[in-house]
Amino acid sequence: MATEVILRPERAGRATFTEGSAHRSGLASAYNVYAWADTATPGGTPADTTSPGADDALVVLRPVFWLSFTLDDYLSRQGRHERAVIVTSASSKAAMGLAYLLTGRGVTVIGLTSASHRPFTAGLSLYDQVISYDHVEDLAGSGAVLVDLAGNAALRHRIGRRQAQTVIAGLTSPHAGSRGHPEDDGQQTVDFFVPDLIRARAREWGWPVLEQRFQAALGGFARHAASWLTVVRHSGLGAVDDVYQAVLNNTVSSPAEAQLIDLTDGSRG
Repeated sequence: MATEVILRPERAGRATFTEGSAHRSGLASAYNVYAWADTATPGGTPADTTSPGADDALVVLRPVFWLSFTLDDYLSRQGRHERAVIVTSASSKAAMGLAYLLTGRGVTVIGLTSASHRPFTAGLSLYDQVISYDHVEDLAGSGAVLVDLAGNAALRHRIGRRQAQTVIAGLTSPHAGSRGHPEDDGQQTVDFFVPDLIRARAREWGWPVLEQRFQAALGGFARHAASWLTVVRHSGLGAVDDVYQAVLNNTVSSPAEAQLIDLTDGSRG
């Protein structure tokens, strides 16, 4: 953690720029793109709102929504439109974004979450059904697609064998899943790596079109999130440890909250 960072901007545009420092050159390009939260895009800002917390909400939602957006794109191309999708960690912002996009395409979405988060998650009108982890045996052998955002091999073992496909999302390296998943033996299992799909769509559509489609989808989700998302602001390095420990120990009061830390003195320019 630090109060400042030295960047070498490259390929700067109106909405984004690329960090070109040599020590980051080995990372996937998606990890080196920065966006201005309040940058206007065709049709207005991504959230299409002038509420005081709109920029804070976009800082929270934009990074995780890339996972939602690319997963939805991947699933839409599988030719299994009639299949339901089961999503673990359903109270996470990435899962909510995916559910928002899937339900918009008419896909049945079943969310899995902890018992304590189930009431909130069920009240979002994003999932057709929300089941707590201790009742996953209630899932029928529906041949659905299981999207694992929790990274829980034991959970996949409990429910995945009855589904048509398991998609393991959230990998931080394209080689992380190369050893295979013994616990998923006999299933069609896919290791999903977001930068690979971003790169493929940028080649197919061109980056301006990809960014425009992403911004449009993000705008819709941000408008939905405005009714339930609370961004809790903290200021300074002293707040980092408290917030980190709260997240680590799962004592954050509600999945509706997002913790945002300003590492400067908290002033807003």
